[in-house]
Amino acid sequence: MLEMDHSIGYNGKYPDTVKFHPTMENTLLYNIGGLLVIENLLDKHKQEFLRGHDMEISALAVSNSGNIIATGQKGTVFQRVPDAPIILWNMATKRPMAVLRGVQE
Repeated sequence: MLEMDHSIGYNGKYPDTVKFHPTMENTLLYNIGGLLVIENLLDKHKQEFLRGHDMEISALAVSNSGNIIATGQKGTVFQRVPDAPIILWNMATKRPMAVLRGVQE
């Protein structure tokens, strides 16, 4: 069995998609394609990957409290809908709180 040590791959295609967490020191938020990565800068082995998008994340925002993270994508080529979903993530549980649909490119 092969175990992945850690992942790298941010390409910077979309502006402002790398953020420091406002209350968790040394915690960086960014995307690798459709994954939201939560990474501890002091320990590269501490990465969490939040999955929910089927295309590359093109927008990232964090609430001032750091409790909510919002990610968005520009649409999808995998479904026959014009949706560009926005996912609101609960930072404590690392699960979606809500998925907002209907925003078109």
